[in-house]
Amino acid sequence: MIWEKEFDGISQSDYTALEAYGDISVLRYGEDHVAFNMSDGSELWRAEIDYRGELAVSGAWNYTILRKLKKFLVLNEDDDAVIYDVNTGNILGTIEDVEPNTDLIEKRLLWAYRPADQKYYVFVTDDGAVLIDLVNNRELARREFDIDGDYNVILPTQNGCAVLGLCTSISKTAT
Repeated sequence: MIWEKEFDGISQSDYTALEAYGDISVLRYGEDHVAFNMSDGSELWRAEIDYRGELAVSGAWNYTILRKLKKFLVLNEDDDAVIYDVNTGNILGTIEDVEPNTDLIEKRLLWAYRPADQKYYVFVTDDGAVLIDLVNNRELARREFDIDGDYNVILPTQNGCAVLGLCTSISKTAT
């Protein structure tokens, strides 16, 4: 064994997950997260992170790992998409009102799309869709339209994806 470490205030019985990002690993104990250096066990940061629990219960996900960017994205109880830096634990960006489309989730259909380069994320919401720039940690666009939750509305394309629905309004949030 190279090193052994006990983290103060953390109970092993609360262990939920381990995510590795090269030399950095993040241990999850419920809402408590501890990041540490794999080579020497030194604690890098600690944070309490709120997750939207009912997404996991319904078979969907409430966080996603962005290894190429050394970030992770969390959907929280306030319906926000929050982007975290793995190196520091700092919040890099918060995109409000990203409530996933519940009809699509219930029918186990696609409700989010991320290309392999991990530069963007598209979320289908109950009101339309939101496009998030993961490199610059901000909302790029939001479109309001009606979604028929009985059908898959996300179609991967050569350049990303298309979201099918009846568009009722357009609002550009970033240039």
